[in-house]
Amino acid sequence: MHEDDEFEPDYGPFEDELPKNDAMYIRASTKRYNKGRKCPTCAGIFTNVSRHVLRTHLPWYVAAQTACWQCKIQFAQNSVLDAHIAECHQSDIKNTKLECDTLQDLCNLADKICVYPKHSEPIFQEKDLKLVSIFNATNEYVFEFGSKNIIVQPPYSIPFLLHWRILASLIQQTEMGENIISVEKIKSLRPVLEVKETLHLTDSHFHLDMLSKKIGTISLPHFFWTWSNKDYQISHLISNYCYPRNWPSSDLRSKIRQDSRIKLTFGIHPRIVEMENTSKLNEWISDLEWLLKANRVVAVGECGLDNSGRKWDVEKQIKFFEKQIVIAVKRDLPLVIHCRGDERTDEICLNTLVRLLPKHFKLHRHCFNGDEMIYRKWKTSFPNCKFGISPFILNDQKYPKYRSLVCNMKLKDIVLETDAPYLHSEFEDFGSPLMIKDICEKLANIFLCSVEEIANITTKNATDVYSII
Repeated sequence: MHEDDEFEPDYGPFEDELPKNDAMYIRASTKRYNKGRKCPTCAGIFTNVSRHVLRTHLPWYVAAQTACWQCKIQFAQNSVLDAHIAECHQSDIKNTKLECDTLQDLCNLADKICVYPKHSEPIFQEKDLKLVSIFNATNEYVFEFGSKNIIVQPPYSIPFLLHWRILASLIQQTEMGENIISVEKIKSLRPVLEVKETLHLTDSHFHLDMLSKKIGTISLPHFFWTWSNKDYQISHLISNYCYPRNWPSSDLRSKIRQDSRIKLTFGIHPRIVEMENTSKLNEWISDLEWLLKANRVVAVGECGLDNSGRKWDVEKQIKFFEKQIVIAVKRDLPLVIHCRGDERTDEICLNTLVRLLPKHFKLHRHCFNGDEMIYRKWKTSFPNCKFGISPFILNDQKYPKYRSLVCNMKLKDIVLETDAPYLHSEFEDFGSPLMIKDICEKLANIFLCSVEEIANITTKNATDVYSII
């Protein structure tokens, strides 16, 4: 293997690798097959398929009438939505009703409370008419515009309620409108600096050595975005160095540490073990023990076993996997586990760990793509094991059963990872840590919770397993 060779892991779907998709494993599914219907997307059996599809497979805003627009969550039932609003948002909406039973009543109220002269302002100008036209087409409302500039006042026609002046005058009659006005007035009289809460996320597995070859630098941008009036940023990035020929020199490690977000892991990938001779591997094992003493090293790995449908030297892989396990115990560092192949490979990997590690040792099962049975086996053997949810979750066509697996996992067991630059969307040439944003939003949709909750829980999981302060 030459120094310039780029190692490309194979993440294609393998037979028996994807989880079994029985209806009993899918949240909200039913075992009463005679009364259930099959979901066209995940193949689960449900008594109400439409509710399941709205909650699980479609964006929250598809059915606007049963969604919470503030939390951006789809409930698929009016009663459940009402209960959510009563519990979470009642204080936001009390005393805001205008006591209008019909849209015509609202027109009359708008006419009554407007403070500007009738038949003068406001008017619909040509550029404003698109919204009214859409309203008319959507509601099959017939109204002919006689001129380009149409007088809105009095609002004798329902579409005229859409004019911003009409809406503003109505909002001002509510308690909410008064609060907005008073807050703005306070700001103008006594300006204050608004401090937004920033929520933190962690990319618990990526490869800076390979990503830097793609972007031409080890300097990473500031991964930052806003969602639902909250700021999010990736505050921790766990860079795995598992190709010994790419292990950074002392000078390069010093440059990497200038970015406080980046933490390091060192190990020997099982496919590297397969390719190299024993003498060279033993040399790297000695180097590994020395590297793990460097600053900001948080784990050993990724290391493990990799069959992936190929012929493999299982004894050789186990031998050097065991050497790295022993080093991790000696250094009291968690292990990043790469386990890829058939059920036998998984069984050998887990048995090796059970034989050499205490039960409460910390593990990160990188890029987990097993089934629910494997998930439970690992959690039983190692309660502190965390499972990496990767961009697999964003590709339902290639990994159709992955969603049902994640549905049956507990959030407290999940960490987010991109495996950048290897895993990427069909629209990109390589992956980026910024894909954490899409993974986080997808999990919020699956678990029917807020993006904020996903960010907080998965970041705590990652900082716990890697002992990041």
